[in-house]
Amino acid sequence: MPLYPLDRLIRDLARTAHLGAMAWWLGAELSGGAVGFAPAAVLISGGALAGVQLHRAGPEALGHLSTWVVGVKLGLAFVAVIAPSLSLPALLVALLLGGLISHAPGAVRQAAVFGAPGPCATRDAPGEDAARSCSARGEGG
Repeated sequence: MPLYPLDRLIRDLARTAHLGAMAWWLGAELSGGAVGFAPAAVLISGGALAGVQLHRAGPEALGHLSTWVVGVKLGLAFVAVIAPSLSLPALLVALLLGGLISHAPGAVRQAAVFGAPGPCATRDAPGEDAARSCSARGEGG
C-alpha cells in the first residue's frame, strides 16, 4: 500500500539510480577509469532508499537484519572513499551483501537483530497480525 502518491515510482527511480551509480563506480574501479561523482551518487541514492524504507516500515525496522546490512554497506562505501587501495574489495563485498540480502526471503530480511521481527519474518506464525502481514502490505517473501 503506497504511503504517498507516486510511492512506487520514487522507490523504483531511486533504486535504478543507486544500481547505475554502483555500476559506474565499480566499472571505473575495474577499468582504471574516472570515478567522478559516482561515490556521492551511490551514497545519496542509497541514503534515499534507506530513508524511504525507514519511513515506510517505521523505527522498528532498525532492528531488522536488512537494515544492519545497509549499515555495513554504507561503512564499506566509506572505506572505499577514504582508502582507495581498498575500494575494489570493499565495493565487491558491498555488492555481494546487497545481492544476498535483497534476494533473501522476507523471513531472513526482516529477522530480528534486536527487537521484534518484521511482518514478513512472522508470516503464518500463530497470532500474526493480518493487517501488518507481509502479504497485506504487498511484499513478497
